[in-house]
Amino acid sequence: MTSDTGAHVRYAAGRQIARSFFHQTSRMFTDAFDEVDWPHVHRTLNEEVPRLFQVWACKQVMNIAATNKNLSQRHRDGRCDKCPCCTIHVETAAHVLLCLEVGWVEAFQLGTTALEQWLDEADTHPDLTDSIVEYVQRWGAITMEEAILDAPPRFRHMALSQDKIGWRRFLERMMSTEITSIQPQHIAVNGSCMSLDKWCTGLITWLLEITHGQWLYRNYIVHDPVSGIIATARKEELLVEIEHQRELGDAGLLEEDKYLAEVNLEEMSTSSGERHHYWLLAIQTARNYNALRAQRESQQMVQSDTTGEEGR
Repeated sequence: MTSDTGAHVRYAAGRQIARSFFHQTSRMFTDAFDEVDWPHVHRTLNEEVPRLFQVWACKQVMNIAATNKNLSQRHRDGRCDKCPCCTIHVETAAHVLLCLEVGWVEAFQLGTTALEQWLDEADTHPDLTDSIVEYVQRWGAITMEEAILDAPPRFRHMALSQDKIGWRRFLERMMSTEITSIQPQHIAVNGSCMSLDKWCTGLITWLLEITHGQWLYRNYIVHDPVSGIIATARKEELLVEIEHQRELGDAGLLEEDKYLAEVNLEEMSTSSGERHHYWLLAIQTARNYNALRAQRESQQMVQSDTTGEEGR
């Protein structure tokens, strides 16, 4: 058996396993699964995107990405399962695509604008471009059948096929084989500088880029070192302890450490809080050292007095 034949066998076996698993777990039933252009999906993931991007795409589809819902169920430490941006809905992999928080919407619109530009540059059938863009940017509020109202009648087969798959799965790379069948006819009549394979993998990549862009925005909101949710919560804890240390003033500090109580710290809202953290460690260490030193001296005095009394 040659390596090429082996690759085909592995693909066919993997597709069959995925088909059964998706159906059994209700992620996608077999009638929808069979509508997907899996050969181009497979080629995109294996030849066009980095390994870590593949891992992320898998986690998104399988609903095991690090959403707040999954993290709260995994750790069971009382953390909030709500979306970090809208703070209203439980954050799931599906919600990452559907959140209507202002910044999230802007990120999504940037992605759809980039998709439309690429479709034009890739010599896509104009009606197919309009249908895809309309379908994507309406955020699942319309079906593909509604998005093709102004398109030729033959687009209806494509619309019905894609509607079996659904809007969310489309944004997660699962496009219909009927979409793949429309573009070749346009290329044959009008010509194109891009092959069909390249066009298909390009479209799938751009759909994934839109979804990935939502995750990038979400993670910025959560993890930004200055204004992110985690950083903000940490800085709030720091502020409480800093205020406590300010109230203590130079009490409990050695003479050479009293300058710490006079240090002016910049506004924490415009910084990562790193300098505040180091200052807090320094002044806490200085107080603890002085307290231990005083305790040691007190113990030595008691021991000295005891020795003196025994001598008498």
